[in-house]
Amino acid sequence: MNLEDFIIKALSSKKPSLYFKNNKKTGKEIFPALYKLKSVPEMKKYHFHDNTFDHLMMIIDYVAAETDEINVLFAALMHDIGKLETEEDILPHHYAHEKVGLEKLCEIAEGKLPPEYIDSAKVVIRYHMMIKNWNQLRPGTIVDMFNAIYYSPLLIEDFLIIIKADNMNKKNKESDIPYDEIAKLYENYVEEFDKLKDRNAQSLFIAGEK
Repeated sequence: MNLEDFIIKALSSKKPSLYFKNNKKTGKEIFPALYKLKSVPEMKKYHFHDNTFDHLMMIIDYVAAETDEINVLFAALMHDIGKLETEEDILPHHYAHEKVGLEKLCEIAEGKLPPEYIDSAKVVIRYHMMIKNWNQLRPGTIVDMFNAIYYSPLLIEDFLIIIKADNMNKKNKESDIPYDEIAKLYENYVEEFDKLKDRNAQSLFIAGEK
């Protein structure tokens, strides 16, 4: 069994967390990075789980109940992979783990998994923290995020399902994330996309709509 086979079998199951836990021996050989997250601590102030692996297992089960698209599920699974590289002296904080996560994703998946899995995960890794500060985001930043989603295999609904799952499984829920507003703004943006020829025009559109 290779990494792609393992990922597909796990994420095709009704409750992926059970597959990952029941096939731990195989998983540690094929996908060691995932299982190493069991020893990566989370802040108890914010998380129901004390380690990143268990946090991801709860999220992946939530997302699996909403969609069976493997690329979406893989993106959810990988969104915190950068926490694996957090320096011990700052644990359980994970500052800028989304930046490290992009490098870790490529290290794990390039040449082993379909591009649509990787491209989907890149978007979620890069923006899953940023969107939690939605009301403070500049129009240009929103343009960058929307463009990344637009050119990826993800639908806006897919992206927001993952963000919602990540948020729901924390003690400090970011209640000010306006999911419906974000989805509507994205839809309006996409409708006008062909008319917005440069980033400045795109930013002005977002500023006027937000």
